Amino acid sequence: MSGQIDQIRKRHLIDSPETVTTDWNTKAQTLDDRTGPFSLFLKYENGTAVSMTIVVQMSTNLVDWADITETEVPVVDNTGTVLYDIDGSGTQFVRIAIRVNSGSIDVVDAQFIGSQFH
Repeated sequence: MSGQIDQIRKRHLIDSPETVTTDWNTKAQTLDDRTGPFSLFLKYENGTAVSMTIVVQMSTNLVDWADITETEVPVVDNTGTVLYDIDGSGTQFVRIAIRVNSGSIDVVDAQFIGSQFH
């Protein structure tokens, strides 16, 4: 049925856990079929000497990416989660990026959660 809204419980932004030691990002999520607010979630574990920043990035073409500076979260803990609730975007694609100053973490989950038309 066209135009029906579904709640997306899990749209994974990574295929499997990944060890992050250099700048890194998730797969991009299109916002074309989204309606209303959405959330981005990232979970990490097994950190060693962690000094990183997690940020949401946006793009209109999947080539040029810009940080949403208000979403920057410094990471110094060995284990943690970051949840972003976003009520608008003004863009077509989003992803989560990690800037590494030092250390390593294992990203074990990253998800997009929101409503979409189908």
